[in-house]
Amino acid sequence: MGFVAYFAIDVMSQLKQIVCVASAFVALATCVNVEALAATLTAQAHAIYQGHAIEPHKARGNSGDAEGDKRDALMPARSMADFQNKAKILPRNAAAEVHHESTLWRAAFAGGVLLLLVYVGYVAALAIFQRRFVFNPAHANCPAAEPADTHEITRVRLASARNKAIKGWLLRPRQGKAPYPAIIYYGGRSEEVSWLQGAVRWFPNHAVLALNYRGYGESEGEPSEEGLFQDGLAQFDWLAAQPDIDPRTIVLVGRSLGTGVASYVAANRPAERVVLITPYDSLLAVASRHFWFAPLALLLRHKFKSVDYARTNKQPCLALLAEHDDIVPEEHTRRLMAAWAGAKKLVRIPSTNHLDIPYQAATLAAVAIWLGYASVPSGPLSLVVARAT
Repeated sequence: MGFVAYFAIDVMSQLKQIVCVASAFVALATCVNVEALAATLTAQAHAIYQGHAIEPHKARGNSGDAEGDKRDALMPARSMADFQNKAKILPRNAAAEVHHESTLWRAAFAGGVLLLLVYVGYVAALAIFQRRFVFNPAHANCPAAEPADTHEITRVRLASARNKAIKGWLLRPRQGKAPYPAIIYYGGRSEEVSWLQGAVRWFPNHAVLALNYRGYGESEGEPSEEGLFQDGLAQFDWLAAQPDIDPRTIVLVGRSLGTGVASYVAANRPAERVVLITPYDSLLAVASRHFWFAPLALLLRHKFKSVDYARTNKQPCLALLAEHDDIVPEEHTRRLMAAWAGAKKLVRIPSTNHLDIPYQAATLAAVAIWLGYASVPSGPLSLVVARAT
């Protein structure tokens, strides 16, 4: 779920064009409107200041006060001349001051409008391009792994919505007898799942179903929260119906974005256990932490509220934390685990981050041991292509 790490970069790249065009319109509009406003303010200021410059003398002369009239009659000619000169100069000084203030107001107003426009553009970009931010489809063999000799590989094509199909593999164990226990894997935001062909050697007795999301790998269609949820249920139902699979022993494994899918499927199907790798309470909560200034609760269509499903999930759950996770803060994982209704175990995998944790031997070993394997393979997972995010 690397969407948070790249969210701001993607948004800003989209906003460059928005801001450039919008700035031109704002500059033109504000210059015309504010110039008219400044002219009105200047004219009013002339009238006000001229009135104040003459009113004091008129007030004394028209007051009907004999003493006031006497003071006016005795006022030295030079003082009266000074007063009249000041009355003539004051409107010019006032006009200059008002012009200066109107210039400042014009600049402040234009700046405020531009900031508002940038904010509106930013929020609009979040709303319009949110599918790209939440989902980042990866295509074939990134990363790839040498297929393990512990399993037979069968290509799977599962019908999805609107005559589309999701595609991947069912890996059946060569040892043991059917019906087999099974694992369904739901990948991350930028993950193509063919690498599991090498990881299955950590689970020699389990069948593993690994299908790519819509738009990922060779799968067709476009991803969405609702689409991933429906496909997740379809995968469970298809696997449970296979004659060589024990439907009572299906384990759901989700990684990052896929932990939301696994949590949803666990709430709607009788999975035996659930494994969540770098899970979150909700995608909305994680995104809101980084983009607090945007009304994401109103804009985000793909919220992945795992915490809502966790309250009804009674399956045992293993949650794996990366030691250095700068994408999903630990508190979001702990909130999810606090809400999980079934038994739960939280394990931190050392020397890992959000992006590389699923490919580490320590991660695969932790899952295998939790599933009951007494021994695990030695050595790392052999990846032959750079890891996906």
